[in-house]
Amino acid sequence: LFKIENLGETLFRLTYIIIIAYILLSGYYYGLVESGKLETGPVEKPMIKPFLGMIESGIILGAVNLLFLSFVILQFTYLFGGTDNITAEGFTYSEYAVRGFFELVAVAVISLALFYTLSQETTREGKTQTWLFSGLGLLLMAQVGVMLVSAHTRLSLYEAVYSFTRLRTITHIFIFWLGILLLVAAVLELTRRMYRLPLAVILFIFGFGVTVNVVNLDRFIVEQNLTQALNDDGQSDYAGLDTRYLYSLSYDAIPPLVEAFKDPALPNVLKEELGGLLACQYADDPTYQTTVSSPWFTWQASRAEAVKLLNAQSSTWNSNLESRQDGWYVTVNDEQRPCYD
Repeated sequence: LFKIENLGETLFRLTYIIIIAYILLSGYYYGLVESGKLETGPVEKPMIKPFLGMIESGIILGAVNLLFLSFVILQFTYLFGGTDNITAEGFTYSEYAVRGFFELVAVAVISLALFYTLSQETTREGKTQTWLFSGLGLLLMAQVGVMLVSAHTRLSLYEAVYSFTRLRTITHIFIFWLGILLLVAAVLELTRRMYRLPLAVILFIFGFGVTVNVVNLDRFIVEQNLTQALNDDGQSDYAGLDTRYLYSLSYDAIPPLVEAFKDPALPNVLKEELGGLLACQYADDPTYQTTVSSPWFTWQASRAEAVKLLNAQSSTWNSNLESRQDGWYVTVNDEQRPCYD
């Protein structure tokens, strides 16, 4: 645990851990204890006194809405054309999906920032001006929502051809949370509490981060890619299943792979592919073959479960493996092939 050659790194880590902990604990203490001693003021008190009239803000929001509406109408085929854009416009699946995502992020950030700024700096006199501003703002959020659906559709098209990966799955989660943020912004405007949008953005970041960490991404990816391979009638040899990518996933991917391998309804061709993948995992990672107990602080629930499942069928994997000078080889569908790098 304590080696003299690691002293510099240990002291460096200890220093920044103490600094970050001090900042966080100070913030928590102030928020829970000291903030209660402050004198309360008006519920809504903008930092800068509103200096825009409804005419100026209405022109800005109206022009942006008109621009977005024209884009949605004129580019409807581009937004929702799907495979037609791949052939007609010459996009690859990757370009079509990636462009859609980054365009969405840029539009959403600019639109939310614009709407929030105008909401805080616009003087609205009477119900007519108030509802007119809200209507223009809600129309803006609705059109961003249309682009959100478009980005989701493009990404789904990409996955239908090239399967799920971690990045694509995380992007789906981000689009879901961005949709919630747009909905929250609309509700805040209707309830005249738009000043709380920064708090909503903080909760959006927190919720997105928690979701990414709570959702078992690798299990989800394995299940979705296997389902897609089974439903793809055009790939009778299941060549669309990227076993190399599945091999690169973490220990969380092992349980669904073993479950699928043991399923009696699984086609033999696919069963052989999964068997070869699991055999290579078993051969390449010494964790699965050792009975030596590791230090307690290295224990992981997902790794322990994976070791248990693979060791339970070690004889199955061993029968398909052959050790050579250049590495392990596995037999899949009566063909010997090298294990993955």
